[in-house]
Amino acid sequence: MSRTYHELIAAIDHFRTQLTAWQETGLVTPTQRERITDVYNKWAAELVPDVDYTSVLPPARLCAPEHQVLETERRNLVFAEQEVRRQASQERLTMVQAQSLVADVRRKLAEVEKTLNYTAAPVEGTPPSEAPPGRSLMEYLLDPRSLQALMITGGALLMLGLVIWLWSVGVFENPIVVACSMAAVNLGVLAGGAALVRYTRYQTAGRAMTLLACLALPLNLWFYDAQDLISIRKGEPLWVPALVCCAIYAGIARLLKDAKFVYALVAGVAMTGLLFLADDAVDRFWSVLGPSTFLVLLGAICIHVERLFHTGEGPFNRANFGRAFFIAGHVAMGAGLAVLLGGRLVGDFYETVFAQYLEHAPKVSTVIGSKLTALLLALLGTYTYAYSQIVVSPTSRRYAWSSVLALVWSEVILLDLLNVPATESLWLIVMASTGLLAYIATSFWSRTTEEVDPMGTALGSVGALCTAIASLWGTVALVRGLLVPVSSEAGFLLDPLYAIAMTMTAGAAMMAARVARQRGLGDHAKVWMQAAAIPAMAVVATGATMAGVESLALLLPILLLVPIAMEVAGRFGRGDGPLADLSYAGYAATMFLLTVSIAAVTGITGEVMVADNYTLAAFYAAAAGLLMAGSLRQKTLLPAVAAGLSGCAAVWQLLTAVGLAEYSAIVAASVVGLGVMAIGRRKQEADQPTHLLTTLGASLVTLGAGGGLLMTLGRVLGDNAEWGLVTLAAGQAIAAVIASVLTKSKDWKTTSRTLAGLHVLAGVLVANMMLGLSMWERGELILVAAGTLLLAAGHIRWKREGEIRDPAVDLHIFAGSLLVAIPLTIGMLAQRIGDYHPVWTVVPNEVGALLAGLALLGAGVVCRMRATTFVGATVTTVWVLSLVTLVNLQLQNASVYMMIGGGAFFAVAVMLSIYRDRLLALPEKVRNREGLFGVLDWR
Repeated sequence: MSRTYHELIAAIDHFRTQLTAWQETGLVTPTQRERITDVYNKWAAELVPDVDYTSVLPPARLCAPEHQVLETERRNLVFAEQEVRRQASQERLTMVQAQSLVADVRRKLAEVEKTLNYTAAPVEGTPPSEAPPGRSLMEYLLDPRSLQALMITGGALLMLGLVIWLWSVGVFENPIVVACSMAAVNLGVLAGGAALVRYTRYQTAGRAMTLLACLALPLNLWFYDAQDLISIRKGEPLWVPALVCCAIYAGIARLLKDAKFVYALVAGVAMTGLLFLADDAVDRFWSVLGPSTFLVLLGAICIHVERLFHTGEGPFNRANFGRAFFIAGHVAMGAGLAVLLGGRLVGDFYETVFAQYLEHAPKVSTVIGSKLTALLLALLGTYTYAYSQIVVSPTSRRYAWSSVLALVWSEVILLDLLNVPATESLWLIVMASTGLLAYIATSFWSRTTEEVDPMGTALGSVGALCTAIASLWGTVALVRGLLVPVSSEAGFLLDPLYAIAMTMTAGAAMMAARVARQRGLGDHAKVWMQAAAIPAMAVVATGATMAGVESLALLLPILLLVPIAMEVAGRFGRGDGPLADLSYAGYAATMFLLTVSIAAVTGITGEVMVADNYTLAAFYAAAAGLLMAGSLRQKTLLPAVAAGLSGCAAVWQLLTAVGLAEYSAIVAASVVGLGVMAIGRRKQEADQPTHLLTTLGASLVTLGAGGGLLMTLGRVLGDNAEWGLVTLAAGQAIAAVIASVLTKSKDWKTTSRTLAGLHVLAGVLVANMMLGLSMWERGELILVAAGTLLLAAGHIRWKREGEIRDPAVDLHIFAGSLLVAIPLTIGMLAQRIGDYHPVWTVVPNEVGALLAGLALLGAGVVCRMRATTFVGATVTTVWVLSLVTLVNLQLQNASVYMMIGGGAFFAVAVMLSIYRDRLLALPEKVRNREGLFGVLDWR
């Protein structure tokens, strides 16, 4: 006897002992232990003592002789781990059980290896132990999964090669012999595989052979029909051998106790039924209703058969065979409903698409009886999917979705059966009613029991989808009905069916909000209440249009009554109650109306009359009050912004109505902004939080000021300036100054003052263009004005800068001094020396240069500013020295000029000789900042 034979027998005994221990701890069931033990008993009985089983056993490691027992224990544990995995692959153990058993084995293995590593020192003269080798090629090859893959591949190639060979040698010329041979081989392989599974340990090979034989059984039926032995075309009963195949499938499944054969059984039954429908006596195979009815009924039966299996231990329990019937039934039902849907679609599009391919449309879309049958099949699918969700798989949602989709389809078939025209409003009714019914069912299940709460959740998801689609679709339809003429292709008629659909949509959305609040989802409830607002307005809009209201400007105030009513109802709500959510719905509806009103004020829906301006002004004013009240109550920014814009629109429409349309939008923004800031200032005095009002008002003033600047700039660039722009700039500048007084924010004060200065500059620029000045004169005015502003800003910042020096002050002072001084000085010199005659008199340049020089010099000395001092002194000096040009000396000959030049050189030389010592000491005084040069230390 070989040594490995005894080692393998010991390993098998160890594994059986482990199974007994695992049964006692509850890791495996008694049935599982008995089945697995029988397998190893058979294996141990089949072992041959003289055969070497080294490849089956784990590799051995070198260790000290006194630790040989521990090494044997280690190898037995490794063997136990690999056998656990093998039993899991053959489905005798579940994956969860396998993981638990492997964890237990590895824990024991770690303890053994720790002892070996700690005590197994190498014996003198014994070679050091080597690292355990990896799995050999033979082990990979003999792995059960490898063997299964090889067998499946080989079997498929064998069957394919057999068919090809038989065809190539002409055996098919004798069909009866071939049919008998095929049946004999098929049944032989089937019986051999079943025997291997039943009586040997070669489970993988046996199951592969059996499954291959089952898959080959339908080839016999195909051969009978192809060789006219039992032909479908002749109406012969091919369903009889198909029924035999089904019996074989059922027997194999019962014999081998393997749920995989359930799928083959159901497929065989389906194939048999279809062959029966193809019988000439029945002749229903090519009709849509025949196959679809059979498959749907087969699927429903298989799904309900799942309940017939028990829930205890054993192979024929509900989790094993029952689940297989359940899944196979859903596959059959899905196939049947798909065939039915395909027939309906072909019938609906027969005239446009399929008329050239088919002689007539399927009866399922034309005959009333067939339509009724299709409705019953769709309802059966609805019930079966709902049954699967509630009874069989309550934690899953896919069957609930399928049930609702089947219900929607049933509604479509019912409408077709009733011969109701499929209009857009009708589809809206279908979607809205489905969402409403889904939420009613959700509320019912949530109230009755918690065991089917997943079903309620799934129905809630379906209801949410249908309600959201109906709401969005209805909103688009409302916009089309309000803005697009009905005669247009994109138009939509607001009819009673649409009102019914929107009523259902609003009810579904409110039910969704109720369900969300019951589940503690307050934010979701608010969203659904907002989704209910627009459908409610759609109902009112439909009623108003049917009553004869055609003008959008008149319709908007009527629709605004809905948000106002919601806000009033929301006032009665406390905290986060259901009524409080109506306020959010009112805000959403109001913002929707503001968006739609753009079409009215821009003339998209028709010419805007004066009466429309007054109506729109009232609408915008009411919307602004509604949104502002809600914003202050809930401290939210978006309604406040919308309220400000709506207030601007109200003033804009009012100004347009009284004839001030040109600048009305800009003036409206500034006026409303100042009003909001004034309200905020009063509330601030009353110790109420006003950050929202202040920010909104300042933003509106900034918006109006920015719009005015852009308008002015556009008119200037387009050479289209007018005196009205000067008035606008003055008004905007005054508004900006008032805003800087009303706000206490430094940032807004700075922004407002900057805007005021820019508007002053813009007004000067426009006035400059209107006066008809030359380019030089315009430039002179602009530069002097800009320099004056920079000087004023620089001195203000200098006064406030404190101990930390502000670099912006130096820039403002220096640039402002140059911008004021240079244009005036050049203009003064041009008038005195050249032939420059401006539109104005000579006084502005003459007096302006002198005043500018003296003012800069005085400001520099007082404030100790170096830039203004130097620039002012320079301008004053140039003004004084250039006075000589005003004396008419009539020096017209060279001698006079020579005398003047000579006298000048002589005077310079005399002055240099007199002040030579002082001039030599001048650099030192400059460096030491002595005397007059102390001004260099000024800022």
